Amino acid sequence: MGRDYNKIKKATSMSLIIGRTNVEVEEKIRKRAKNLKISVEEVKDQIGLGFGSPEKIVEGIKEYSKIGIDLITLRYSNLEDLQLFSKDISDTISRPSLPTSS
Repeated sequence: MGRDYNKIKKATSMSLIIGRTNVEVEEKIRKRAKNLKISVEEVKDQIGLGFGSPEKIVEGIKEYSKIGIDLITLRYSNLEDLQLFSKDISDTISRPSLPTSS
């Protein structure tokens, strides 16, 4: 409709399941699957790039950035995942500069 596609801000959301080890992540996924009464594979499909170690989560966020996503809303299934993100991930992700008021 006459808008420059490259000037449109693109956004997505990302559910996160974070663990320090693969075993911890798999256990959290199994627990979530049981609570939702769905299979482990369905949970993984729903979460997409949002499960794994802190390093894997950072790579997932970078993948979204590479395809032009400007904003990601993060969802956490528990406080522990929020704390892991805050401690192990947030400082490794580059943030855009905030606009300054004139």
